[in-house]
Amino acid sequence: MLTAFIFAGAAGLITKFAMTPIYSSTAQLYVVSKGGLSQLTDLTMGTQLTQDYMVIVKTRPVLDKVIEDLHLDMDYKELGDKITVENPSDTRIMQITVTDKDSEVAREITQDLAEVTSKTVAKKMDVKSPTIIEKAYKAEQPDSPSLKKNIVIGALLGFILMAAKYHIQGIDKGLSHYLTGQAEIEDIIYETEVDGFYLAVAGPLTPDPTTLLDSDAFKQFISKAREDFDYVIIDAPPLGVVIDAVIIGKYSDGALLVIEQGVIKRKVVQDVIKQLKKGEVRILGAVLNKVDERIGAYGNYEYKYSYSYYGESDTSDKN
Repeated sequence: MLTAFIFAGAAGLITKFAMTPIYSSTAQLYVVSKGGLSQLTDLTMGTQLTQDYMVIVKTRPVLDKVIEDLHLDMDYKELGDKITVENPSDTRIMQITVTDKDSEVAREITQDLAEVTSKTVAKKMDVKSPTIIEKAYKAEQPDSPSLKKNIVIGALLGFILMAAKYHIQGIDKGLSHYLTGQAEIEDIIYETEVDGFYLAVAGPLTPDPTTLLDSDAFKQFISKAREDFDYVIIDAPPLGVVIDAVIIGKYSDGALLVIEQGVIKRKVVQDVIKQLKKGEVRILGAVLNKVDERIGAYGNYEYKYSYSYYGESDTSDKN
């Protein structure tokens, strides 16, 4: 259960503090010929016409005009990557969607793109301008990431990890084999019995693991993992004795500290935080595990609470 809670907490913190929210905005255009609907003998012709217009949306002249109109700091290729054009089945509707980390920018681009497209179609193809039947809107909530969804996924990953570690067959190579040139990346990633869940183990201890973790090979391993998987969670060794976690943290979106109540001293945690900050590792938060639930719950037990990280905090004692 503890593993599931840790993974859920990690997913929540990563979603909230390390992942950039993405917003989308959509506009819809209705396509007819210059002569009106009477010249469209059937729905197939109208749909085909819409398909032709969809190509125009992402042409360079159209995108360059939108960039000029809105003074966007990007080229036409970057703008094109933000745009999705769709045609709902059996309709003459052209649906333009733009994504951006700024909801207002997404709306402005979508609206201007719809207007520029409508004018370009009429001018270049000698047809009636597509009618904008739905203007672009400003999204109130991001499309991604979903905090609730990622917390659930994190918890599931925790449960999966607990189950899957006992159901992997034929493990004979680990990360240290790859970092020392004895294996390829594909050789050290193992498929579990859980669909879509893979594990890589550490491998045998080497004389100088810190140097291996600070190598180009480890950087390439992380880069490959990012490309192939939606989430990559690294269980790093404890800080305080070795600095491996700081090195690993350089290649991550953030670090989540796991602190055992009653065992890890406050001073140790302060030193760990200093190490991570010195290494420019983003600290997402902390999980306090093995908590004695009696503390602060009954009678004369003493408890403490703190409003900040371990250090420069406003801590109060209660009895």
